[in-house]
Amino acid sequence: MSSSLSPKPEQDELPLLSAKGSTRESGAVLEEPKKKPTGTAKPPSNTTGNGSEPASSAPPASTSSKPEAPPVVQTALERVVPGVDFENLPLRKLLEQDEVNTKLCQSVPADVGDSERFTQMLLVHAATAVSRSAKLQQAVTSPVGKASFIRCLSECAELGLYPSKRHAHLVPYEIFENRRPTGKFEVNLIVDYKGWVQVLYQRAHCEAVFGGVVYEGDEFTYELAPVPKVTHRPSLKKKGERAPTHIWSCVILPGGFQHYHVMDIEDVELRRMKSKSFYKGQFSGPNAEFPDEMRKRTCLRTHTKFLPELTGVGRLVDIENTNDPILENPTARANPQLVLPDKTADDSNNEPEEGAK
Repeated sequence: MSSSLSPKPEQDELPLLSAKGSTRESGAVLEEPKKKPTGTAKPPSNTTGNGSEPASSAPPASTSSKPEAPPVVQTALERVVPGVDFENLPLRKLLEQDEVNTKLCQSVPADVGDSERFTQMLLVHAATAVSRSAKLQQAVTSPVGKASFIRCLSECAELGLYPSKRHAHLVPYEIFENRRPTGKFEVNLIVDYKGWVQVLYQRAHCEAVFGGVVYEGDEFTYELAPVPKVTHRPSLKKKGERAPTHIWSCVILPGGFQHYHVMDIEDVELRRMKSKSFYKGQFSGPNAEFPDEMRKRTCLRTHTKFLPELTGVGRLVDIENTNDPILENPTARANPQLVLPDKTADDSNNEPEEGAK
């Protein structure tokens, strides 16, 4: 036995890599461990026996791989940037990936300018926004938070805006399941009033965009027909002592046509209360920090429904409807600062009245 095993290792190694059928004479001990782990080794041996059965065993192997579909989180991540590992890579490494930079560069419109320079400045503003917000730092630790963060950057690139507190805001919202917090956050893009104005100027090429908030004591008159006209003379008294009454906006379209839109404060506040940042009479995020700017944004956002199709405005409306939709039930989505408690039917009926006050 010792003399027979010495010359065979060199002869057995080559057949094992090239052909399996030629090793049957060398020894059955080497064949048995190879047949056990591989279920596909039977089809080549059809010549020695009835080979009809192994052919039918191949389709079940393919069908067994079909149930191994990626989870829902993976499919959502693949729609953001395909081929990027959102689960294992930190946010800093994700922003350095070529796939992410390519997607951001391709999202920049041609009328914005140099796409590479805009992408570099976009990443700088995004890093600054994360460093200044503890909630954003917590949100981008999960794969869903990182994917939504990059999605918001892509939306900023499409609009030609930077995620700063001047034009757009990266706001984290906690994900709720069955009205209970899950501890996971997603990032949404909220475009400020100045961001809307920037898009109307830069993308739609409007000649002028302006508006204002009317407070008690201001001189305010408006006419919508036959000739649109708005007259607003603010009072010199402090705004803290007075309450707002109306919000108006004016858009001068290319060609010089002036288009006005006026809303009373009840209608504006009712729309703001239906956003995701409102719960039980309290606002969070930009709605709490800049109430007048967000009121003018609400008026201008409603104003765009009566404007003709303008470049960039349609995409901005779609992004706004996705990230900050006008919900029928204000408590359907909660903001990250407030926890939804158990509510009775009486409490839910009294909430709109408290918010309206």
